[in-house]
Amino acid sequence: MNLHHFLTHLLYVAAFIASLALSISFSATTQAGEMMQNGQELESQLMLKAHPTQYDLNLATVKELASIKGIGLKKAQAIVTYREANGDFENLEQIKNVKGLGNKLLQKLTPFLVVNSQ
Repeated sequence: MNLHHFLTHLLYVAAFIASLALSISFSATTQAGEMMQNGQELESQLMLKAHPTQYDLNLATVKELASIKGIGLKKAQAIVTYREANGDFENLEQIKNVKGLGNKLLQKLTPFLVVNSQ
């Protein structure tokens, strides 16, 4: 085998290794994204098991709301104050009208809150 054939062969091997590495990297990235999504679902399920109580947004006290991870006393008080000033919540989406509560937090709180019709 002369030097030219050897270098050509070496180039093919290097290209193969590079494409293999790229393929593995892409696969790992895809799996990481799926694991992250599954992890968020699992976190929500675990939080529900750790805190199985669901509170009615129209009846819950500040203390009850504050016991939900992610709310705290300040946000719990803001929810109750909003409810007292504006009347009962008609649905969970309305909680976004309370200052400091948005889509992201609403998503996390959904397993713990309900709005029962009176």
